[in-house]
Amino acid sequence: MSFLTSTLSGCRLLVSRLSNPLIQGERLMAKTILGALTGKGKLMGAAFDKKKRLPVETDPKKLVTYCCGSNIYKEGEDVKLKEDSEYPDWLWTLRLGPPPPLEEMDPNTKEYWERLFFLHRNRKLRLKARKYKKKLFVNEVDKIYKLKQIRFRALAYKYDPGYDKPPRFDKSEWRII
Repeated sequence: MSFLTSTLSGCRLLVSRLSNPLIQGERLMAKTILGALTGKGKLMGAAFDKKKRLPVETDPKKLVTYCCGSNIYKEGEDVKLKEDSEYPDWLWTLRLGPPPPLEEMDPNTKEYWERLFFLHRNRKLRLKARKYKKKLFVNEVDKIYKLKQIRFRALAYKYDPGYDKPPRFDKSEWRII
C-alpha cells in the first residue's frame, strides 16, 4: 500500500513539474520517468502515433488492369483501366515535363504573358536577395544623423550666411542698441 501511495505522489509531482518546467531537460526527463512509472509510453493522452505505411501492391496482373490507390474509401475497389482507344487523343500528347521555355511559346497567347510575368518576378526577387545590404549596428542611424548635424554646424560657423544679424533692442524694446 505504501508503494502505491509513494508512486501516486511521485506521479503527481512529475505532472506538476511537467506543467511548468524550469528547463527543457527536466521536461524530457519527466516524460520518460512518467512513462516508465505508468507503463505507457504516452503522456496523459497525448498520443504520438507512428505513421501507418500503406501496403504496396505487388501483383503484376492487378497493376496492369487497375489504377492502384485511386479508391480513397474503405470499401470498394480501385478504378479499372480501359483500352487506349477509349481515352481521348489529347491525353497522349500532354507535356509531362517542365513547362516550355519562353522562346517556344506564342507571344499572342495569354499563357505567354503569364509565364513572362512569372519569370520576371522571380528574376527580380533573386536580384533583390543578392543585393548588398548595409548592416547597421544598434543606434547606428542616430550616430550617423548626429555626425551630419555636427558637420553642417561646423560649415555654418566657417561660412558667412550672407545676411546681417537682426537688430537687438533694449528691454523696453523701443531703442536699437
